[in-house]
Amino acid sequence: MVEGLQHREFLKDTFGRFLSPSVSEQILKSGSIDLGGEEAMAAILFSDIRGFTAMSEKMTPSELVKFLNEYMAVVVSPIQQEKGVVNKFIGDAILAMFGVPTRLDSPCDQAFKAAIGMQKCLREWNRHRELLGLLPVNTGIGIHYGSVVAGNIGSPDRMEYTVIGDTVNIASRIESMTKSMDAPILISDTVLSHLSEELRQGFKIVDCGEALLKGKAFGVRLYSVQP
Repeated sequence: MVEGLQHREFLKDTFGRFLSPSVSEQILKSGSIDLGGEEAMAAILFSDIRGFTAMSEKMTPSELVKFLNEYMAVVVSPIQQEKGVVNKFIGDAILAMFGVPTRLDSPCDQAFKAAIGMQKCLREWNRHRELLGLLPVNTGIGIHYGSVVAGNIGSPDRMEYTVIGDTVNIASRIESMTKSMDAPILISDTVLSHLSEELRQGFKIVDCGEALLKGKAFGVRLYSVQP
């Protein structure tokens, strides 16, 4: 019994910060998450703020922290609503995963809907910022789907559950293309091929052609999405 309680607390410490209450409870009930490392199929979502460096240079440290906390609260909620896991905050960037640590029936659909929700919430927040005389905040979001390795990675003193692999790298590269392509959301052809017909027909999805991503020898066909 003691061992079971310890395992439950370990799972809570590992995932509690990243998950919606419903997903967190699902993990705690099952207790079946493989923290030692596993290969799984997942949709990976990256986002960051356009022009963040220039924006942050005009803020005091306390203003910057307040701004980032407000921003994260706005965009994280749609991710959690779609049962995604916010794995990392890297400055203004967010790495979210759909399909690990818990399996999802439609990870690409849920990542897609999360991205749409993030942009919708951002527009609402920008209307509020405008009333306060503040500049709007724009983000780019990139999504890719494929095999990842997930597990607790780090030193004995500091372990962190995360995902690694080519799928993660490609998702990051796709996000970095959103500015040059002037697209709020970019998805790979792999994501598009796994989307439900309802989502394909419900949004304007434009073929941007094949793009050669930084550090990759092969091109990836990208599609912009108008939220």
